[in-house]
Amino acid sequence: IGIDYHNMGQYEKAIDYYNQVLKRLSKEPFSSTFILIKLNIGFAEYKLGRIADALKNHLEALDLISKTDNKSMIAYAYLNLGMTYTDLKEFDKARHYLRLSLEEYGKQDQKHARVQVLNAQGRLYMLTGDLAQAIPCTLEAAELAKKINAKKDLIISYDLLSNLYNQKRNINESYKYFKLFSETKDSINNIQ
Repeated sequence: IGIDYHNMGQYEKAIDYYNQVLKRLSKEPFSSTFILIKLNIGFAEYKLGRIADALKNHLEALDLISKTDNKSMIAYAYLNLGMTYTDLKEFDKARHYLRLSLEEYGKQDQKHARVQVLNAQGRLYMLTGDLAQAIPCTLEAAELAKKINAKKDLIISYDLLSNLYNQKRNINESYKYFKLFSETKDSINNIQ
């Protein structure tokens, strides 16, 4: 039920259910379910803007992962930490964790997750003013998102690209990606 609320963007309700699961699993803190729930709570806290709580949960999950043989969730933990540190403006840490996440997802051939990391890196570079890295990174995210038909992530890529080209004062490219952003968003809304 928590994941359903999570997927609907109802993060407060998701956190309530996640905490109920954590209580039931309190004797198994190294189980993959417990660790995943900690990561999901951290992500929900992040989406709610409670960055300190998000960081606490992400770090606790990473610590638990480091004490197990199962490293399947480490890339997700790195991604969450990278996004959280970006919002905390701790850009060196953000770069570090996003790089690690991209490497891990590459090893796992997780294309959708790679798109998410590339978009997160594009946002990080945009916030630090490094447009020379932000644009190619986000273009790669958009290309991969288009290839795997990940429209929600493609919307993020197009929005980022529109903003990036606007910062470069390249109005034609900015408008081009804004138009693609709007068309892609409308196509999703029409399906729903």
